[in-house]
Amino acid sequence: MTFPRGTAFILTFLFFLPALPGVSPAAAPHPGAKLLQPELLERNRQEPVRVIALLRGWESLTGLSLGQNKAAEKALRQAVARLQEEVLTGLGPGLLRVTARYANLPALALEVPPGALERLARLGGVGLIEADRPLFAQGGEKTPAPGESPPLARELTGAGVALAFVDTGVDYNTVGPSGFPNDKIIGGYDYGDNDPDPMDCDGHGTGMVLIATTWVAPEAKAFAFKICPGCCHKDPDWISKMLAAWDWCVSQRKTDPTYPIVAVNVSWDNNVYSGEICDKAYPAVAAAAATLAANGIAVFAASGNNGYCDGLTMPACLSQTISVGAAYQKSVGPKEYCVSSRSYCKRKGDKCRHICRDDPTGEDLVSCCSNSADFLDILAQSGGRTSGAAAYATGAAAVIQGYFKQTRGWLLSVDQLKEAMIRMAEPVRDRRNGRVKPRINIYQIHHRLREMYPAPAR
Repeated sequence: MTFPRGTAFILTFLFFLPALPGVSPAAAPHPGAKLLQPELLERNRQEPVRVIALLRGWESLTGLSLGQNKAAEKALRQAVARLQEEVLTGLGPGLLRVTARYANLPALALEVPPGALERLARLGGVGLIEADRPLFAQGGEKTPAPGESPPLARELTGAGVALAFVDTGVDYNTVGPSGFPNDKIIGGYDYGDNDPDPMDCDGHGTGMVLIATTWVAPEAKAFAFKICPGCCHKDPDWISKMLAAWDWCVSQRKTDPTYPIVAVNVSWDNNVYSGEICDKAYPAVAAAAATLAANGIAVFAASGNNGYCDGLTMPACLSQTISVGAAYQKSVGPKEYCVSSRSYCKRKGDKCRHICRDDPTGEDLVSCCSNSADFLDILAQSGGRTSGAAAYATGAAAVIQGYFKQTRGWLLSVDQLKEAMIRMAEPVRDRRNGRVKPRINIYQIHHRLREMYPAPAR
């Protein structure tokens, strides 16, 4: 597979970058601070801050399709490593703490001591700086979606592909044979504690894996990533940790060609409302998502459980992720949710500061807690929360990609996958805002996939 136009030139140029005049670590700093959030500079005068620094030329080094070209992939990683070293050398030893260093993303995650952010921002090797913000796991289903499994044909089980779950890890002794790795959980890492064991002692990540790979795509394999320390209850979980897991997926997407990673599931957000596509507010995350998409890995992001009727949280608000809202699979009785004050007001006696209530519930009713916007991509069935819906959609992606791999010998691009999911979905109206969105359902996919995309005659 060849590179997009200009990519080979860019990598060749950057390979020789250290030899070019005016771009060494000792080069004069660019005037002006390149901060996406200038308030960071003021805060850093008094306290340390965590940031993600995108490096010079990052726009040209993201969203590249590497395909099977190992030489080009090596050149990209060498270029990224040299840009990182340029910045670290320019700052001098011991000034900053590196919290994440990426292989495929031209960026560094750093903890900056008081007063040092301006110096970082003025380095010639730094392109843009944004805050490394905390992430929060969305409360949700920790067990597989209820209901009977559809009749399974071999080519409709997710066989031959793998999914990645960026969450609280996985209890691999519950999912598949005991031990790690095992027949089901074939890899992963704990970025929260910086060790190779992604054991889940919270349960949320395990639930996401079970929903996607037990009921929806029972023969798909899984990679599990833990991005929170300990049992994920106290210390912050950072955007930079999520990006480390995404970066791993790009590096390892072909580790076992038998089980290529076709989708990443994310049920974490930063609780920040966005009423529009938010790539400009989170350029590092947007760049990482674009690189995943360019290499055939779809990111399914839960839209969030804040009850927003006209906005999503990050990463669901990014243009290169597939945002997933929640519609009930069936009646589950009255349900109440803690939501944002933007949507509902507190009532006397409520435990939550702000709540919404679904009473009654029923099939295809969009949950009142499910964030929505005119740019929401899809709905999926769940018990009410969007994390379960995103896991359901991730499993459906494995079914579709597994089918194409087995019947045609190749995989859909992310855009083609999204188009196929929407074509096989049913329109569902959100009563809160009147918007109609496609709702995916594994039964419909089983019924329509072979009809819409028949296997070629052999």
